[in-house]
Amino acid sequence: FGKVQRPRSPSTFLRQFHQIKGNILGSNGYPLESKRNLRAFSTQNGDPFYITTPIYYVNDKPHIGHAYTTVACDILARYRRLKGDDVLFVTGTDEHGQKVQQSAEKASKSPQEFVDEVSQDFRDLATELLCSQDIFIRTTEERHKAAATALWKMLEDNGQIYLGHYQGWYSVRDETYYKESELIDGKAPTGAEVEWVVKEPSYFFKLSEWTQPLLEFY
Repeated sequence: FGKVQRPRSPSTFLRQFHQIKGNILGSNGYPLESKRNLRAFSTQNGDPFYITTPIYYVNDKPHIGHAYTTVACDILARYRRLKGDDVLFVTGTDEHGQKVQQSAEKASKSPQEFVDEVSQDFRDLATELLCSQDIFIRTTEERHKAAATALWKMLEDNGQIYLGHYQGWYSVRDETYYKESELIDGKAPTGAEVEWVVKEPSYFFKLSEWTQPLLEFY
């Protein structure tokens, strides 16, 4: 595509980005959840193909890493549509956790008000990048709550969830427990602050029961 000069401003970068992306993908770029049926590009005779970006965490505004993963998924989704596959391309935002609560408190906003604003930033990002996702999901939406509840109930009814506990050094930023031996100068290996948590009740999935079936499946 020739030499691309370093952009002097974000708007210049976006214009160059759209030009390059258009050269790669053609002109079939659609705004977020367009009313046009994106699956019209599929022959409907191919295989079903599901792809999702990470469901982005909303404790802060999107950055170039979010743009990269969204565009990467978009390119693959478009390629599979051109092959004739029946594609479902999903992106969205994950709106729970202590990091979100803390970020909302710093912004002097309620958690819901805060995630509403930041989630919109991710919608705007996808629109600006002309990505072709079929669904933008938010974990605070009723449709997601209903699906998560149904999945939990199914696992519970089949004895796949049990109540246990966590105990150890916990990093809110990393959302991870660390062993004493993993700490460096009293902090997580990532440099994040940690705090000692004594037997926090938590539900667990019986993943160990699925080791052999998963190995056989893959």
